[in-house]
Amino acid sequence: MLRTSVFIRRRRNEPIGKCGPGRRSMRLAVGVSVVLVTLLAAACGSSDESAPATAPTAAATSAPAASVPATSAPEPSATPEPTPEFVPGPREAEFADGRFKINFLYRSDPELAAAIDVVDVESILGPELERIASLIDGEKQVINIRGPVSSTLLTESRARLESEGYVTGTVDDITHRINLFINPDGPIGMEDFWRVIVPSEVANGTYFFIRFREAAGTYYDSLLDSILLFGLSMAFQQEVFPDLEEQLRELRPEFAAVIYDLSPEGEAVYWTAAQPDLDIISQTVFARFLEYSGGTGEFPAGAGTAVGLRIVQAYQANNPGVTASSLLRVPPEEIFEGSNYNP
Repeated sequence: MLRTSVFIRRRRNEPIGKCGPGRRSMRLAVGVSVVLVTLLAAACGSSDESAPATAPTAAATSAPAASVPATSAPEPSATPEPTPEFVPGPREAEFADGRFKINFLYRSDPELAAAIDVVDVESILGPELERIASLIDGEKQVINIRGPVSSTLLTESRARLESEGYVTGTVDDITHRINLFINPDGPIGMEDFWRVIVPSEVANGTYFFIRFREAAGTYYDSLLDSILLFGLSMAFQQEVFPDLEEQLRELRPEFAAVIYDLSPEGEAVYWTAAQPDLDIISQTVFARFLEYSGGTGEFPAGAGTAVGLRIVQAYQANNPGVTASSLLRVPPEEIFEGSNYNP
């Protein structure tokens, strides 16, 4: 093909006078004759099936052996893998008149499927989510239940997943999605996970969705905002689930001990250290005082939440009859000013 194209380009570049009508007619006649001879030979060969095969031309016999592709017996096909017995979901369910939707994303993980089906999840979660929905007036929220392996998890989240049995992923405030990763082999039994952890985390996410809308697309403006937000979230969870403290002491004793048993001395040490940075927005500061921001270990996990909860309780003590759910839309700085908190 390359040689033909070159020949054509040369012919096109030659002056017309070098190729007159007579020479063109002769070439056309020769070309037609070659075509007719070829067609006649093909017809004769097909009409006589017993005719011997045409002997190879000199050009063909003189071609080097390397130019002839080698042939080999086809490789035997691999034995197909057996079809796995487990067929992945996903499964989904809606609760509280469609206010909550849960996606159970099996992801071809039979252990996760077994963890989800260990109890009648729908009948357990239904009443719990009804209690949350009765206290809010928000949009539909989506909860995705995922397996323990995900490329989206940070190193500290993977560590928590192994040590605590579950971890919450990045919350999508725009679409109201909560991602919960569970470790079926973690320290928390799956029935307790569905009865306690999921409702608690949904209540927490619900509060943050409300805060995100009320604050016009942001959570906090300072470290003080963050401390108050986590404390108010815990107060809201306790209001929805009065037995939350008892459940946390059983399932997460170390975390519960910090939340409910933080000593006055420990509270004072935390508050004294945090005071100079209360008006600051800084990941370094957040990491120092809030375990949810990759805490440095300077303070025990839950210390920021514990201090925030005590500020909320101080505000409620100064304003009898005020519920946590009624404070969901109150700016954190207003709660702090009305608490007269000073450990």
